[in-house]
Amino acid sequence: MLPAHAATTEHLKAQLLDTSLSLYTRYKAMFALRNRGDEASVLALTAGLKDRSALFRHEVAFVLGQLAHPVCAPSPGVWRTAMKRRL
Repeated sequence: MLPAHAATTEHLKAQLLDTSLSLYTRYKAMFALRNRGDEASVLALTAGLKDRSALFRHEVAFVLGQLAHPVCAPSPGVWRTAMKRRL
């Protein structure tokens, strides 16, 4: 496994979304993406809003709120999906 600072955004996104990995590894990827804070990293984080786990979606939403990056304002389709899952 690459250190978070050496991993590509795509690699971190893959770790974030890989449910076979430990939560520790997934959260580490989440926080590495948050710390980068660029548009590509924020978009990678938004993919975590589709996770099956309500707790994980909540944590991703919290991190996106911390960033307050304009690109993370979700489309209405994302909100509809979140409301159906009762995010």
